[in-house]
Amino acid sequence: MAQLELTPEVVKRLKKIYGYTDEQVARFSAKQRKLIPIEHYRYRMVAEVVRAETCAAGCAPGLKYVFGAGGVLLPKESTVPWYCVWAMAPMLPFIQICYDRLASGLDPNDMAFEYVWCQDTGVECGGFGRVLFKIRWEKVPP
Repeated sequence: MAQLELTPEVVKRLKKIYGYTDEQVARFSAKQRKLIPIEHYRYRMVAEVVRAETCAAGCAPGLKYVFGAGGVLLPKESTVPWYCVWAMAPMLPFIQICYDRLASGLDPNDMAFEYVWCQDTGVECGGFGRVLFKIRWEKVPP
């Protein structure tokens, strides 16, 4: 796999955001470099509630969690009243899959899977609630 050259602007941005040193940037693998193009970070993941049963976090149909680049929760854009790790944890693979698809030149909204359940098992299985989310990707204007 050919080594993708990073522009000085991109290196400066990476160092500002993540606090990388020049040595860390120099050690990026070819696969890591495929994930860096700035256009990949112009997507956000929206996880919209489509079904909710007795959710302590207040999830209800139509409410959503919104995540920016790399899985960072965007609280000002999210509409759920409380943030729940049981709900957000199973969303992580969708974020990883999206960036892998982008690095391969594919549309992140064309994934085979687009629904995810929170990790609470629901009252009938000894839990407290259950929420189903539909995942989609939105391109954010520059």
